[in-house]
Amino acid sequence: MKQVSIYVISLMIVFIFSSGCTDKDMGENPDSELAPISSLADFQALLDNMPLMQETPGLNEVSANDYYLPADTTGLSLDPNERNAYLWKVDIFEGRGEVGDWNVLYKQIFQANTVLDRLPHIDPADTSVERNYIKGRAFFYRAYALYHVVLQFASLFDSTSTTLGVPIRLTSDPEPKSTRALVRIVYRQIIEDLEQARHLVPGKVEITKKNRPSLPAVYATLARIYLSMREYRKAGLYADSALQLYPTLINFNNIYQSSSDPFSGRNDEVIYDSHLLSTTSILLKNKCFVDSNLYRSYESNDLRKTVFFSLNTAGLPVLRFNYTGTEFKFSGLATDELYLIRAEAYAFAGNIMEAMTDLNKLRENRYISPVSPLVAANAQQALQWIRMERRKELIYRGIRWGDIRRYDKEGARISLTRSLSGERATLQSEDPRYILPIPPDIIQITGMPQNQRK
Repeated sequence: MKQVSIYVISLMIVFIFSSGCTDKDMGENPDSELAPISSLADFQALLDNMPLMQETPGLNEVSANDYYLPADTTGLSLDPNERNAYLWKVDIFEGRGEVGDWNVLYKQIFQANTVLDRLPHIDPADTSVERNYIKGRAFFYRAYALYHVVLQFASLFDSTSTTLGVPIRLTSDPEPKSTRALVRIVYRQIIEDLEQARHLVPGKVEITKKNRPSLPAVYATLARIYLSMREYRKAGLYADSALQLYPTLINFNNIYQSSSDPFSGRNDEVIYDSHLLSTTSILLKNKCFVDSNLYRSYESNDLRKTVFFSLNTAGLPVLRFNYTGTEFKFSGLATDELYLIRAEAYAFAGNIMEAMTDLNKLRENRYISPVSPLVAANAQQALQWIRMERRKELIYRGIRWGDIRRYDKEGARISLTRSLSGERATLQSEDPRYILPIPPDIIQITGMPQNQRK
């Protein structure tokens, strides 16, 4: 194997261990003193830096309502940012900078931009599959990161809105000043990047390297994005495209349920592997408990009740290891989510039979066999069942917070309440605190306007 250049090794060390933002305004880490990248292997190494490239934000899941903390947190060490996000405080960060939910994502974008900027200067005549794959990966990672940033730090997509989104960085050059683009412009850039990736990545999932995107991963990401945009027809079409290429579901009847770790990091449903920010400590099972009403919603013959959860010494449900095979919470792309997206799209289109076929296919693989199929009387009932299964299936994946906001836009009028150490918090429908504040150090350096949370 060709030796990786000093540039790559040094850049990895900077990314992993630096606590400072060396770029002028976005937490990026360019270093003109390092030797230039000199081979395709160097680009692959940049993109294979999994301690950086595999992470997605965690504060969205911290803010969501699938779990709770004990009322008395005596002796329980909580990160201040996470505690404030849990209680939906107006000021989450209290002047603290270096927020991973922002910085890590923009470091990923910088990494992708480095590849896209420098790749044309390495043997431009090369049109090999490997070269195209590297380019496609870079477009995918940039889109994946930018989507997760805008989903947390801006309002949901609205084609007519003039609300501000987040900065779009399309170069590794640190000089251009970062400004907030409109939300709809950010989404347009994300989709354009994925369209570029679609023509460059391989058509099949690489089973031993699910950290590398494939065509099913591109389609699955587009399905997830269009769902968040409430463009259900497109969401369903892209979910269908992904499932045509990779339809595999795990039959939970065949899982060894007594195992503390029933899944491996290469389990068959995963199309693309990422996980919530590894520094998100509040979601560790010794700190939080699954929402009681949610836990009770799993029927006695629902295998997820024993595969997903275990009971602690006090008899309270906690989440086991999930699709990462580790304590890090899976946030990647998997076929179970795609069946639910396609089912929801069918329900919105009034195709009740197709919607229930997808839902029942998932249930057949989740309940003790044999399982009676559900038959919906109308599209509204189908949609209700699909969304309930969606919440039970996709627990702790960083998805629930976006779903609450999406349902709220459709008139669900969801209200959330929490208590912690005698402090009670309430979050009403359309509350501006559904949009997280931009980290204060970024505001100070760039001068960009802050999200208003009150």
